[in-house]
Amino acid sequence: VASTAMAAMAAMAPILDPDPSYCWVPTEIQRCSDLVDGQKWIESFEAMLKDESKETPAGARPRRSLRSTLSDGDAPHFWSSATVADAVTTRGRNEVLRKMHTPPARKVVLPNKQEVLFWFNIGPARENRDRVYVTEANCPHQGVCLLSGELKDIEDLAGPAAASAGRRGMVRCPRHNKTFDLASGESLGALNCEVLQTFPSRFQDGRFYVRVPTDQLISAQEQETDSTDVEMKDATMEPELKRPRFDQLPTPTRKHGRSLCRHTTLG
Repeated sequence: VASTAMAAMAAMAPILDPDPSYCWVPTEIQRCSDLVDGQKWIESFEAMLKDESKETPAGARPRRSLRSTLSDGDAPHFWSSATVADAVTTRGRNEVLRKMHTPPARKVVLPNKQEVLFWFNIGPARENRDRVYVTEANCPHQGVCLLSGELKDIEDLAGPAAASAGRRGMVRCPRHNKTFDLASGESLGALNCEVLQTFPSRFQDGRFYVRVPTDQLISAQEQETDSTDVEMKDATMEPELKRPRFDQLPTPTRKHGRSLCRHTTLG
């Protein structure tokens, strides 16, 4: 069924953008329910964090715990006294990430061979289709797949006054704790210069489309056509006939078995 859906999607033509250097390519995402609910994922993650904290002896807790703020970046803040949730270190949060059965996003391969992640139901309170974010699949720092990252829905202190409107969807890479804004791709912190690539998306004709550079799509289609031509050429080539070797004559064989004959000199 999945292969049939992918074939049908590949047969669909991209939609032209007012800017000719971009176009909109179709995806297999037809409804928001096809995506991971970000709020439910965060609730499950926080519940597992509390369970891990209860299992950890009080004496084994670290004296300093990592504080999660928008300004952390490469300069995280620490404080000595913390609640149960705050007492979980970054290493502990990464251990819980490895135990999560569901990733925080859904990976999709676009027609231009670009791997992207669909994030859903995080950030400012809007319509469901407006709460869908698309980013590249790997962290721009060292290429770690962000399916193993931690999804966050953080209050934006610099945003609107309303708590529901001033939210920001974030993802933290578990390798070096780089945190990226899912809407803008910005990496938080004064020393962070990496930017997570983001892709505009829209719902049209019963599915989500993603905006990509037109030249990337054309290049991917040309490479696919070339590979198909090579496969067809290899399939139609006849095997080379073996040339006969006349220097090796076959060994003569007897048609009849050996038998004794009467000779005249035997008398």
